[in-house]
Amino acid sequence: FIVNLNDGSFKPLTLNKQNANRLVKDRPHLRILERTIPTINRTVTLGNIEVHHVEGPYPGLKNFPIVPFFAYWLEGEHFSLITQVKDSQDEVNKRRSQALHHLNSSANSGIMFEEGSLVNEDDIVMVRYGSPGLVGRGKRGVIANNLFKITIINKEVSNNYLSLYLSQYSIQLYLSTQGSSTMPALTFGHLKKVDIKYPPLAEQERIVAKLDQCFDAIDNAKANVERNLQNAKELFQSKLNQIFSEKGDGWVERKLGDEKLLKIIDGDRGKNYPKKVDFLNEGFCVFSNTGNVRPDGFNFDKVVFITEERDNLLRKGKLKRNDVVMTTRGTIGNLGLYNSNVPYDHIRINSGMLIFRPNKNEILPEYLFSVLRSSIMKEQIKLKTTGAAQPQLPIMTLVSFIIPVPVGLDIQMRCVKQINKLSTQTKTLESNYQQELDVLDELKKSILQKAFNGELV
Repeated sequence: FIVNLNDGSFKPLTLNKQNANRLVKDRPHLRILERTIPTINRTVTLGNIEVHHVEGPYPGLKNFPIVPFFAYWLEGEHFSLITQVKDSQDEVNKRRSQALHHLNSSANSGIMFEEGSLVNEDDIVMVRYGSPGLVGRGKRGVIANNLFKITIINKEVSNNYLSLYLSQYSIQLYLSTQGSSTMPALTFGHLKKVDIKYPPLAEQERIVAKLDQCFDAIDNAKANVERNLQNAKELFQSKLNQIFSEKGDGWVERKLGDEKLLKIIDGDRGKNYPKKVDFLNEGFCVFSNTGNVRPDGFNFDKVVFITEERDNLLRKGKLKRNDVVMTTRGTIGNLGLYNSNVPYDHIRINSGMLIFRPNKNEILPEYLFSVLRSSIMKEQIKLKTTGAAQPQLPIMTLVSFIIPVPVGLDIQMRCVKQINKLSTQTKTLESNYQQELDVLDELKKSILQKAFNGELV
């Protein structure tokens, strides 16, 4: 494609690559974008013999249209091979179809579910796999196949007591570590090993009432701390927006597609793009995912790598120091600045990200990172993002976005210093509030453990 950076419009490229490069060379507002365009092939075979082959039989279509195939055609009626097969499954399908017909045509309609899978607000539900052992209550409906419904047969134990008992740390630690490391999962056998100790019902009610009282106080305290944490984040965002909105002399508006300001680079989407089997826990080059690029910077708590050989096969999408990364598919607008603080020398972006490579004579990397996370950018992202199921921000849309840029690098540096100071203060507040939340969570675990050790008074 040839993209017009002034208005974001684009046209398919009809020239060969040599002529196209010659055209763009003298026109700085034009840019060539390469994309792989899928084509459809139609082939007719007889056994292993190719009878007929056509490339691109359906002009304008990128996805193959569904065409029905019938093994038999008799007196205007078509039959497939499966239609002729009669077995016990046929009878099961017929009975289920009839049941659905009666269900759909009844006055109150309804749903079909397996016996025992319906739960009420008072029932105890436990997660089987993924995050095994988590206990839930308070919802009415049909449980999914990754949940247990726990029904008390012994009437000497109350649901309120048992749900809290199963939530204590020692039991949760046991349940959460069952199954494989890749997919922790619970079986009925694991649950049978959990020893349930219980006092008389009157004492159970006293313990539950005391725990409810303590947990209400802790939950209220957590709600206050979480509000303070959110207020700190909003205050930083407000100050950040204020810096970029109070433009003075020497500020200009520039488009992200201005190649004198920066270059936008996408990742390699070709045949050498790594597959799941290519990812390693250790290796030569970090292959970043959306978990590594957060709203306010990189996070490398969980990292996957590719080999040096795989890295050398990829053409585009490798970071250089002072690059800024933005997520452009799924979660839009998360950012990372690849400065000297990042401990990895080799990093590549995935296909849902873009690299912004600043011209440091025009814009400082730190300033670019800051302005991209301001509301000026967020509002443009909100207006231009496409796709409901899978939100995305194409590069040909992004090039028309406008950001405020001080002409003087000294002004940019003053803005950066002011923002860094605010950021440090905000992170200190956030850290303090997070520590308070952690203390409250530990307090809740401690009280729960003491209650079932007979130490709650």
